[in-house]
Amino acid sequence: MREGPSKRASSVTPFLVMKLLDQAKLMTARGEDIIRLEAGEPDWTSPAPVIEAGKRALDDGQTGYAPSAGVPALREAISDWYRERYRAEIHPDRVFLTSGSSPALLLAMAAVVDLGDEVLMADPGYPGYANAARFLGAKCVRFPVLESEEFAYSADRIAELTGDRTKAVMVNSPANPTGARVSPSDLERICSLGPWVISDEIYHEICYEPDRCHSALEYTDRCFVVNGFSKRYAMPGWRLGWVVVPDSCLSVVRNMNQNFLLAAGTVSQVAGLEALRKGEEHVQRMREEYRGRRDLIVRRLREIGFGVPGYPAGGFYVFANVTPFSQDSVAFAKELLNETRVSVTPGMDFGPASNTYIRLSYTTDRDRIAEGMDRLERYLAARAAPK
Repeated sequence: MREGPSKRASSVTPFLVMKLLDQAKLMTARGEDIIRLEAGEPDWTSPAPVIEAGKRALDDGQTGYAPSAGVPALREAISDWYRERYRAEIHPDRVFLTSGSSPALLLAMAAVVDLGDEVLMADPGYPGYANAARFLGAKCVRFPVLESEEFAYSADRIAELTGDRTKAVMVNSPANPTGARVSPSDLERICSLGPWVISDEIYHEICYEPDRCHSALEYTDRCFVVNGFSKRYAMPGWRLGWVVVPDSCLSVVRNMNQNFLLAAGTVSQVAGLEALRKGEEHVQRMREEYRGRRDLIVRRLREIGFGVPGYPAGGFYVFANVTPFSQDSVAFAKELLNETRVSVTPGMDFGPASNTYIRLSYTTDRDRIAEGMDRLERYLAARAAPK
Protein backbone atom coordinates (compact mmCIF):
# COMPACT_ATOMS: atom_id res chain seq x y z
CA MET A 1 0.00 0.00 0.00
CA ARG A 2 1.30 3.43 -0.97
CA GLU A 3 1.77 5.66 2.05
CA GLY A 4 1.32 9.42 2.19
CA PRO A 5 -0.98 11.87 0.44
CA SER A 6 -2.37 11.41 -3.05
CA LYS A 7 -0.45 12.52 -6.12
CA ARG A 8 -3.32 14.88 -6.92
CA ALA A 9 -3.13 16.58 -3.52
CA SER A 10 0.66 16.73 -3.71
CA SER A 11 0.45 18.57 -7.05
CA VAL A 12 -0.87 21.69 -5.30
CA THR A 13 2.01 24.08 -4.71
CA PRO A 14 2.16 26.49 -1.76
CA PHE A 15 1.33 30.17 -2.13
CA LEU A 16 4.63 31.69 -1.00
CA VAL A 17 3.05 34.96 0.06
CA MET A 18 1.16 33.13 2.81
CA LYS A 19 4.42 32.26 4.54
CA LEU A 20 5.52 35.88 4.41
CA LEU A 21 2.05 36.94 5.51
CA ASP A 22 2.28 34.67 8.55
CA GLN A 23 5.71 36.07 9.37
CA ALA A 24 4.45 39.65 8.98
CA LYS A 25 1.52 38.92 11.30
CA LEU A 26 3.86 37.37 13.87
CA MET A 27 6.14 40.42 13.74
CA THR A 28 3.11 42.70 14.12
CA ALA A 29 1.95 40.70 17.14
CA ARG A 30 5.39 41.31 18.68
CA GLY A 31 4.77 45.04 18.36
CA GLU A 32 6.81 45.71 15.20
CA ASP A 33 5.54 48.30 12.72
CA ILE A 34 4.98 46.29 9.53
CA ILE A 35 3.76 48.04 6.38
CA ARG A 36 1.57 45.51 4.62
CA LEU A 37 1.83 45.64 0.82
CA GLU A 38 1.50 41.92 0.15
CA ALA A 39 -2.11 40.81 0.51
CA GLY A 40 -4.92 41.30 -2.01
CA GLU A 41 -7.50 42.21 0.61
CA PRO A 42 -9.31 45.56 0.50
CA ASP A 43 -8.67 47.73 3.55
CA TRP A 44 -12.19 49.13 3.41
CA THR A 45 -15.05 48.02 5.64
CA SER A 46 -18.06 46.57 3.82
CA PRO A 47 -20.68 49.25 2.98
CA ALA A 48 -22.99 50.11 5.87
CA PRO A 49 -26.18 48.93 4.08
CA VAL A 50 -24.51 45.56 3.49
CA ILE A 51 -23.64 45.15 7.16
CA GLU A 52 -27.14 46.19 8.23
CA ALA A 53 -28.70 43.71 5.81
CA GLY A 54 -26.57 40.93 7.27
CA LYS A 55 -27.59 41.89 10.80
CA ARG A 56 -31.27 41.90 9.86
CA ALA A 57 -30.93 38.47 8.27
CA LEU A 58 -29.48 37.13 11.52
CA ASP A 59 -32.15 38.83 13.61
CA ASP A 60 -34.81 37.35 11.31
CA GLY A 61 -33.40 33.87 11.85
CA GLN A 62 -32.17 33.34 8.29
CA THR A 63 -29.57 30.81 9.42
CA GLY A 64 -30.65 27.75 7.43
CA TYR A 65 -29.34 26.42 4.13
CA ALA A 66 -29.92 28.51 1.04
CA PRO A 67 -30.89 26.80 -2.22
CA SER A 68 -27.84 25.05 -3.63
CA ALA A 69 -27.42 27.29 -6.67
CA GLY A 70 -28.19 30.44 -4.68
CA VAL A 71 -31.01 32.64 -3.43
CA PRO A 72 -33.31 33.26 -6.43
CA ALA A 73 -33.53 37.03 -5.86
CA LEU A 74 -29.74 37.33 -5.92
CA ARG A 75 -29.39 35.20 -9.05
CA GLU A 76 -31.97 37.41 -10.76
CA ALA A 77 -30.18 40.58 -9.62
CA ILE A 78 -26.88 39.31 -11.04
CA SER A 79 -28.65 38.46 -14.32
CA ASP A 80 -30.06 42.00 -14.42
CA TRP A 81 -26.61 43.43 -13.73
CA TYR A 82 -25.13 41.65 -16.77
CA ARG A 83 -27.92 43.01 -18.93
CA GLU A 84 -27.42 46.57 -17.68
CA ARG A 85 -23.62 46.53 -17.50
CA TYR A 86 -22.67 44.45 -20.55
CA ARG A 87 -25.88 44.12 -22.57
CA ALA A 88 -25.53 40.37 -22.09
CA GLU A 89 -28.72 38.34 -21.67
CA ILE A 90 -28.02 35.80 -18.94
CA HIS A 91 -30.86 33.68 -17.59
CA PRO A 92 -30.75 33.48 -13.77
CA ASP A 93 -30.54 29.68 -14.02
CA ARG A 94 -27.01 30.12 -15.40
CA VAL A 95 -25.80 31.86 -12.22
CA PHE A 96 -24.40 29.74 -9.37
CA LEU A 97 -23.50 31.40 -6.06
CA THR A 98 -20.43 30.03 -4.28
CA SER A 99 -18.47 30.67 -1.09
CA GLY A 100 -16.07 33.08 -2.75
CA SER A 101 -14.83 33.10 -6.34
CA SER A 102 -12.23 30.32 -5.87
CA PRO A 103 -14.84 27.52 -5.68
CA ALA A 104 -16.51 29.12 -8.72
CA LEU A 105 -13.24 28.84 -10.62
CA LEU A 106 -12.83 25.20 -9.64
CA LEU A 107 -16.40 24.39 -10.73
CA ALA A 108 -15.79 26.02 -14.10
CA MET A 109 -12.55 24.22 -14.76
CA ALA A 110 -13.83 20.85 -13.52
CA ALA A 111 -16.85 21.13 -15.83
CA VAL A 112 -14.75 20.99 -19.01
CA VAL A 113 -11.21 19.75 -18.26
CA ASP A 114 -10.26 16.07 -18.54
CA LEU A 115 -7.05 14.23 -17.73
CA GLY A 116 -4.34 15.24 -20.21
CA ASP A 117 -6.12 18.31 -21.56
CA GLU A 118 -4.22 21.57 -21.92
CA VAL A 119 -5.26 24.81 -20.27
CA LEU A 120 -3.64 28.02 -21.53
CA MET A 121 -2.88 30.70 -18.95
CA ALA A 122 -0.76 33.80 -18.60
CA ASP A 123 2.77 33.93 -17.22
CA PRO A 124 2.79 35.78 -14.89
CA GLY A 125 -0.65 34.88 -13.61
CA TYR A 126 -2.58 34.03 -10.47
CA PRO A 127 -1.20 30.73 -9.07
CA GLY A 128 -4.63 29.32 -8.25
CA TYR A 129 -5.30 28.79 -11.96
CA ALA A 130 -2.35 26.47 -12.47
CA ASN A 131 -3.01 24.60 -9.26
CA ALA A 132 -6.65 24.00 -10.21
CA ALA A 133 -5.68 22.73 -13.66
CA ARG A 134 -2.98 20.42 -12.32
CA PHE A 135 -5.31 19.13 -9.61
CA LEU A 136 -7.72 18.07 -12.35
CA GLY A 137 -4.96 16.30 -14.27
CA ALA A 138 -4.54 18.92 -16.98
CA LYS A 139 -1.34 20.37 -18.38
CA CYS A 140 -0.69 24.09 -17.93
CA VAL A 141 0.53 25.80 -21.08
CA ARG A 142 1.68 29.32 -20.33
CA PHE A 143 1.65 32.23 -22.74
CA PRO A 144 3.98 35.11 -21.85
CA VAL A 145 2.70 38.57 -21.00
CA LEU A 146 5.67 40.87 -21.31
CA GLU A 147 6.84 43.86 -19.33
CA SER A 148 7.82 45.53 -22.62
CA GLU A 149 4.14 45.33 -23.66
CA GLU A 150 2.84 46.44 -20.24
CA PHE A 151 1.86 42.80 -19.57
CA ALA A 152 -0.94 42.89 -22.18
CA TYR A 153 -2.52 39.67 -23.41
CA SER A 154 -1.79 38.95 -27.07
CA ALA A 155 -4.52 37.01 -28.87
CA ASP A 156 -2.02 36.18 -31.62
CA ARG A 157 0.35 34.62 -29.10
CA ILE A 158 -2.49 32.61 -27.56
CA ALA A 159 -3.65 31.47 -31.02
CA GLU A 160 -0.15 30.15 -31.79
CA LEU A 161 -0.26 27.95 -28.68
CA THR A 162 -3.79 26.70 -29.25
CA GLY A 163 -3.78 23.09 -30.45
CA ASP A 164 -5.81 19.90 -30.54
CA ARG A 165 -5.31 19.29 -26.79
CA THR A 166 -6.24 22.84 -25.77
CA LYS A 167 -9.46 22.57 -23.79
CA ALA A 168 -9.65 26.00 -22.20
CA VAL A 169 -8.05 29.43 -22.11
CA MET A 170 -7.86 31.17 -18.74
CA VAL A 171 -8.41 34.94 -18.95
CA ASN A 172 -8.00 37.39 -16.07
CA SER A 173 -8.75 41.05 -16.74
CA PRO A 174 -7.77 43.25 -14.99
CA ALA A 175 -5.07 40.79 -14.09
CA ASN A 176 -3.50 39.64 -10.87
CA PRO A 177 -0.57 40.35 -10.41
CA THR A 178 0.00 42.94 -13.17
CA GLY A 179 -3.17 45.04 -13.24
CA ALA A 180 -3.20 44.77 -17.06
CA ARG A 181 -6.48 44.77 -18.93
CA VAL A 182 -7.27 42.63 -21.97
CA SER A 183 -8.27 44.89 -24.86
CA PRO A 184 -11.77 44.38 -26.33
CA SER A 185 -10.31 43.28 -29.67
CA ASP A 186 -7.98 40.72 -28.07
CA LEU A 187 -10.75 39.40 -25.85
CA GLU A 188 -13.08 39.02 -28.82
CA ARG A 189 -10.37 37.15 -30.74
CA ILE A 190 -9.60 34.87 -27.78
CA CYS A 191 -13.30 34.04 -27.52
CA SER A 192 -13.34 33.04 -31.20
CA LEU A 193 -10.43 30.57 -31.06
CA GLY A 194 -12.54 27.51 -30.21
CA PRO A 195 -11.50 26.31 -26.73
CA TRP A 196 -13.63 27.10 -23.71
CA VAL A 197 -12.91 30.49 -22.16
CA ILE A 198 -12.81 30.76 -18.37
CA SER A 199 -12.86 34.47 -17.59
CA ASP A 200 -12.00 35.67 -14.09
CA GLU A 201 -13.56 39.14 -13.88
CA ILE A 202 -13.21 39.68 -10.13
CA TYR A 203 -11.44 43.06 -10.59
CA HIS A 204 -13.80 44.44 -13.23
CA GLU A 205 -15.20 47.21 -11.07
CA ILE A 206 -11.71 48.42 -10.12
CA CYS A 207 -10.81 49.65 -13.59
CA TYR A 208 -9.22 53.05 -14.19
CA GLU A 209 -9.47 53.27 -17.97
CA PRO A 210 -11.97 55.72 -19.50
CA ASP A 211 -13.74 52.86 -21.27
CA ARG A 212 -15.09 50.00 -19.18
CA CYS A 213 -13.78 46.48 -18.88
CA HIS A 214 -15.49 44.01 -21.17
CA SER A 215 -16.89 40.61 -20.25
CA ALA A 216 -16.33 37.44 -22.23
CA LEU A 217 -20.12 37.11 -22.20
CA GLU A 218 -20.28 39.97 -24.71
CA TYR A 219 -18.47 37.85 -27.31
CA THR A 220 -19.38 34.20 -26.73
CA ASP A 221 -21.67 31.82 -24.87
CA ARG A 222 -18.88 29.26 -24.85
CA CYS A 223 -17.45 30.64 -21.64
CA PHE A 224 -17.57 30.50 -17.88
CA VAL A 225 -17.41 33.85 -16.11
CA VAL A 226 -16.22 34.06 -12.51
CA ASN A 227 -16.88 37.10 -10.34
CA GLY A 228 -17.73 37.99 -6.76
CA PHE A 229 -18.22 40.51 -3.99
CA SER A 230 -14.87 40.45 -2.17
CA LYS A 231 -12.94 43.03 -4.19
CA ARG A 232 -15.83 45.04 -5.64
CA TYR A 233 -17.69 45.68 -2.41
CA ALA A 234 -14.91 45.12 0.15
CA MET A 235 -16.63 41.93 1.33
CA PRO A 236 -13.83 39.32 1.50
CA GLY A 237 -14.95 37.93 4.86
CA TRP A 238 -18.49 37.31 3.64
CA ARG A 239 -17.13 34.67 1.20
CA LEU A 240 -19.49 35.19 -1.71
CA GLY A 241 -18.78 34.71 -5.41
CA TRP A 242 -20.49 33.36 -8.49
CA VAL A 243 -19.96 31.64 -11.81
CA VAL A 244 -22.02 32.11 -14.97
CA VAL A 245 -22.29 28.73 -16.69
CA PRO A 246 -23.11 27.95 -20.36
CA ASP A 247 -26.39 26.11 -20.94
CA SER A 248 -24.62 22.95 -22.09
CA CYS A 249 -22.87 22.56 -18.72
CA LEU A 250 -25.68 23.46 -16.34
CA SER A 251 -26.46 19.92 -15.25
CA VAL A 252 -22.86 18.91 -14.52
CA VAL A 253 -22.16 22.11 -12.58
CA ARG A 254 -25.42 21.67 -10.66
CA ASN A 255 -24.43 18.11 -9.72
CA MET A 256 -20.91 19.07 -8.65
CA ASN A 257 -22.15 22.04 -6.69
CA GLN A 258 -24.78 19.98 -4.84
CA ASN A 259 -22.31 17.22 -3.96
CA PHE A 260 -19.13 19.13 -3.17
CA LEU A 261 -20.06 22.70 -2.20
CA LEU A 262 -23.76 22.47 -1.24
CA ALA A 263 -24.59 26.18 -0.87
CA ALA A 264 -23.12 29.61 -0.22
CA GLY A 265 -23.96 31.22 3.12
CA THR A 266 -27.52 32.46 3.43
CA VAL A 267 -26.66 35.62 5.38
CA SER A 268 -23.88 36.46 2.93
CA GLN A 269 -26.30 36.20 0.02
CA VAL A 270 -28.78 38.54 1.70
CA ALA A 271 -25.91 41.01 2.20
CA GLY A 272 -24.77 40.51 -1.41
CA LEU A 273 -28.20 41.40 -2.73
CA GLU A 274 -28.09 44.66 -0.75
CA ALA A 275 -24.62 45.36 -2.15
CA LEU A 276 -25.94 45.10 -5.71
CA ARG A 277 -28.84 47.38 -4.84
CA LYS A 278 -27.04 50.08 -2.86
CA GLY A 279 -23.28 49.63 -3.17
CA GLU A 280 -22.39 51.54 -6.33
CA GLU A 281 -21.52 54.81 -4.59
CA HIS A 282 -19.15 52.88 -2.32
CA VAL A 283 -17.52 51.27 -5.37
CA GLN A 284 -16.95 54.65 -7.02
CA ARG A 285 -15.34 56.15 -3.89
CA MET A 286 -13.13 53.11 -3.45
CA ARG A 287 -12.05 53.11 -7.10
CA GLU A 288 -11.03 56.76 -7.01
CA GLU A 289 -9.03 56.27 -3.84
CA TYR A 290 -7.26 53.26 -5.37
CA ARG A 291 -6.45 55.37 -8.41
CA GLY A 292 -4.68 57.93 -6.21
CA ARG A 293 -2.77 55.22 -4.39
CA ARG A 294 -1.77 53.62 -7.69
CA ASP A 295 -0.38 56.90 -9.00
CA LEU A 296 1.59 57.43 -5.78
CA ILE A 297 3.14 53.98 -5.56
CA VAL A 298 4.07 53.78 -9.27
CA ARG A 299 5.76 57.18 -9.14
CA ARG A 300 7.74 56.33 -6.02
CA LEU A 301 8.78 52.88 -7.25
CA ARG A 302 10.17 54.40 -10.43
CA GLU A 303 12.05 57.06 -8.44
CA ILE A 304 13.65 54.33 -6.31
CA GLY A 305 14.76 52.38 -9.39
CA PHE A 306 12.23 49.57 -9.79
CA GLY A 307 11.01 48.74 -13.27
CA VAL A 308 7.32 49.60 -13.71
CA PRO A 309 6.37 49.90 -17.41
CA GLY A 310 3.06 51.73 -17.03
CA TYR A 311 0.19 52.54 -14.74
CA PRO A 312 -1.90 49.40 -14.10
CA ALA A 313 -5.27 49.61 -15.82
CA GLY A 314 -7.16 48.02 -12.95
CA GLY A 315 -7.07 46.03 -9.74
CA PHE A 316 -4.89 47.14 -6.85
CA TYR A 317 -1.47 45.66 -7.65
CA VAL A 318 1.80 46.84 -9.14
CA PHE A 319 4.19 44.24 -10.59
CA ALA A 320 7.66 45.72 -10.26
CA ASN A 321 10.92 44.51 -11.80
CA VAL A 322 13.60 44.13 -9.09
CA THR A 323 16.52 43.29 -11.42
CA PRO A 324 18.53 46.37 -10.31
CA PHE A 325 18.47 44.98 -6.77
CA SER A 326 18.09 41.18 -6.94
CA GLN A 327 17.66 38.15 -9.18
CA ASP A 328 15.69 36.21 -6.55
CA SER A 329 12.25 37.55 -5.63
CA VAL A 330 11.79 35.23 -2.65
CA ALA A 331 15.09 36.15 -1.03
CA PHE A 332 14.50 39.82 -1.83
CA ALA A 333 11.01 39.83 -0.29
CA LYS A 334 12.36 38.22 2.87
CA GLU A 335 15.18 40.76 2.98
CA LEU A 336 12.79 43.69 2.65
CA LEU A 337 10.56 42.35 5.41
CA ASN A 338 13.43 41.74 7.80
CA GLU A 339 15.39 44.91 7.05
CA THR A 340 12.67 47.49 6.31
CA ARG A 341 9.54 45.95 7.86
CA VAL A 342 7.80 46.29 4.49
CA SER A 343 5.96 43.16 3.37
CA VAL A 344 5.64 42.41 -0.37
CA THR A 345 4.81 39.35 -2.47
CA PRO A 346 7.62 37.53 -4.33
CA GLY A 347 7.05 37.25 -8.06
CA MET A 348 7.95 33.56 -7.99
CA ASP A 349 4.38 32.93 -6.83
CA PHE A 350 3.05 33.96 -10.24
CA GLY A 351 4.93 31.82 -12.72
CA PRO A 352 8.31 30.62 -14.03
CA ALA A 353 9.16 33.95 -15.69
CA SER A 354 8.49 36.08 -12.62
CA ASN A 355 11.37 35.53 -10.24
CA THR A 356 12.79 39.01 -10.86
CA TYR A 357 9.56 40.76 -9.89
CA ILE A 358 7.62 41.57 -6.75
CA ARG A 359 3.95 42.36 -6.41
CA LEU A 360 2.92 45.30 -4.25
CA SER A 361 -0.68 45.74 -3.21
CA TYR A 362 -1.92 49.27 -2.57
CA THR A 363 -4.72 48.21 -0.23
CA THR A 364 -3.51 50.49 2.53
CA ASP A 365 -3.74 54.24 2.97
CA ARG A 366 -1.51 56.73 1.18
CA ASP A 367 0.45 57.73 4.27
CA ARG A 368 1.45 54.11 4.88
CA ILE A 369 2.32 53.62 1.21
CA ALA A 370 4.50 56.75 1.30
CA GLU A 371 6.22 55.57 4.48
CA GLY A 372 6.81 52.15 2.93
CA MET A 373 8.39 53.68 -0.16
CA ASP A 374 10.60 55.91 2.02
CA ARG A 375 11.80 52.88 3.94
CA LEU A 376 12.64 51.00 0.73
CA GLU A 377 14.43 54.01 -0.72
CA ARG A 378 16.59 54.55 2.38
CA TYR A 379 17.46 50.89 2.73
CA LEU A 380 18.27 50.24 -0.93
CA ALA A 381 20.36 53.41 -1.17
CA ALA A 382 22.38 52.38 1.89
CA ARG A 383 22.69 48.83 0.54
CA ALA A 384 24.17 50.13 -2.72
CA ALA A 385 26.57 52.56 -1.08
CA PRO A 386 30.29 51.67 -1.11
CA LYS A 387 31.40 49.97 2.08
